[in-house]
Amino acid sequence: KQKSLGKPICEGFTDLH
Repeated sequence: KQKSLGKPICEGFTDLH
């Protein structure tokens, strides 16, 4: 799971979540 703001939370953990 990598952090990517461009990808949705479904794909992985983002900085927004």
